[in-house]
Amino acid sequence: MTKKIAHSLDSETIPKEFLVPISTSSGYCLIGIKSGRIHDKGVVVYTGKDLSAGEVARKARESGILLDELLVDDYLKQVAGFKISNRIAVAASRKFQIELAHQDE
Repeated sequence: MTKKIAHSLDSETIPKEFLVPISTSSGYCLIGIKSGRIHDKGVVVYTGKDLSAGEVARKARESGILLDELLVDDYLKQVAGFKISNRIAVAASRKFQIELAHQDE
């Protein structure tokens, strides 16, 4: 379990929400847990509460989003390795992997 998760970046046009991973036909991406909107990158934030894959998946289901709990568990483990305020993105690879987002993005 971790107390970190990715959050959407500040924007007036994009809702602020936690981000979760999904698998698509073209690879992996991050989506908003409430809106289902795809995000290129996010920022690691501290939630103040231990998060489990089951909890995150249940919260997503409340918004009609079905998640793979094994993927969410892997995601949470990877996010835990980043520092709070790091900007992250999904790496372009066959295996799900989170990486630091480029600063110019």
